Amino acid sequence: LDLKNPYQTYKDAEKARNEFGFLRMWSIYPTQVQAIVDAMKPDFTELEDAQNILIAAQDAEWGPIQYDGELHDRATYRYFWELVQRAKFSGTKLQDIVEQRFFS
Repeated sequence: LDLKNPYQTYKDAEKARNEFGFLRMWSIYPTQVQAIVDAMKPDFTELEDAQNILIAAQDAEWGPIQYDGELHDRATYRYFWELVQRAKFSGTKLQDIVEQRFFS
């Protein structure tokens, strides 16, 4: 355990998120905090799709929609909503329309 190596902390947090589905991670040393926050941020491509799916879903009054050739319904909306919330709370910039519709 290398407490003062932010790169190793980032790699550990990234593995925890991507391979094991963790959404949070404890830090015990100040230099670990930003590395963990950065590693836990959603992937930009995934975030862009999540925002577009939620906008389309709201336009369809939360009924099922097709997006990029895939069917989405309330179950996937919950997943994408959690992803957008995590992005928002980690400081990631969201589309203006998403900020207006869901966070104002």
